[in-house]
Amino acid sequence: MVERRKLPWGLLLSVFVLLMVTAYYLSGLAKLEGVTLENWQNQFVYILLHPLQNWWNDLTFTFLGIALIVW
Repeated sequence: MVERRKLPWGLLLSVFVLLMVTAYYLSGLAKLEGVTLENWQNQFVYILLHPLQNWWNDLTFTFLGIALIVW
């Protein structure tokens, strides 16, 4: 009889949560003024240093949907 390996649900869930949190914070870039291709990393560091601030905006669902498709 062929035995199947169990799916690593814990790892899959961890990757899912990490992708969703990253997508939420990346969508916060749309809320900041003056974000360009040259300074988006500095602005993203600002978002990561202020995680409890509300970063929800119109593009959040789009970013979360893209993260769900990537997952």
